[in-house]
Amino acid sequence: MSLTGYVSLRNDRTQLDHQIVVSKELLDPHPLVAKTAKSLGGARANENGIVRPRAKRCLDVRVGKASIERAARILDALIKALEARGIELIHDENEEGRNQLVVAGETLGASLEEQTRRERYQPTAAKQKKLDEDPFYRYSLPSDRYFPSGDLSLKLDIGWWGRRLRSSWSDGKRQRVESCLNKFIIAAYKAAAAKKADRIERERREREWEEQGRRREVLKRQIEREQKRLDALNDQANAWQEAQQLRAYIQAVRSAEYYPQAAILGGRDLDEWCAWAQEQANRLDPTVSSPPSVLDYKDHFFYYCPDRHFPVQPV
Repeated sequence: MSLTGYVSLRNDRTQLDHQIVVSKELLDPHPLVAKTAKSLGGARANENGIVRPRAKRCLDVRVGKASIERAARILDALIKALEARGIELIHDENEEGRNQLVVAGETLGASLEEQTRRERYQPTAAKQKKLDEDPFYRYSLPSDRYFPSGDLSLKLDIGWWGRRLRSSWSDGKRQRVESCLNKFIIAAYKAAAAKKADRIERERREREWEEQGRRREVLKRQIEREQKRLDALNDQANAWQEAQQLRAYIQAVRSAEYYPQAAILGGRDLDEWCAWAQEQANRLDPTVSSPPSVLDYKDHFFYYCPDRHFPVQPV
């Protein structure tokens, strides 16, 4: 896999190692940043005090009202730095309009979010007295509330293929998101390389599975064909054995000289009966030509039911 884009950018110290500076004021903002900031300013906050742009094709931002201006400055510096490095920003209409970065031919989701802080509900003295008397009274009290904390997080949407890569940069005691933009871009190239490697490996496995499936299908057809040949062979051997048994019986009848013979012949002459019986044996025997018989046409007119011993006309 070619990592030319990542390697060249990594070696160019004027692009990656040079700190991306976030201006103190939002001057001449990128059109996409200006549209996002305007949409954020007119949006209604949710129950946690967080707003997100309602207009279509905006940046993926979720912050409190007080952080809109700062978020816009961060995004403005980031978007301009991305464009300077040839990284395209597109919108995925199938994902609620979320924007994605196109890095080395791979798409990666990116977002800026503000964390919330939890504020416990403090009951008044009168309510606290009721709560001490009845523990279940707490269910009638308001729940804890969440408020924007002022701490931002810049996130890179990395799937399981990039689980070992860093994907989030947040405000902390030693850093601010503004100082992490270079790290974010470097991580984006690493994530793109990991995603591409994973895609190539998945495609290889899919081709291998398809080939294995094709081989299994060929083997299945070979097994079915061979099983049919074996079944036919067994049927022929059984038919031949029945024919041999019938011929032996014919010989036994011809050799018999006691009274049941007349019942066997059904009133026919012995030679006539033996000739007829020999034809039936030949019809069973797959090694000889089968003589014609009226039975060859029984399937044309009737369904034969061996358990009933009589033919039944089809319904």
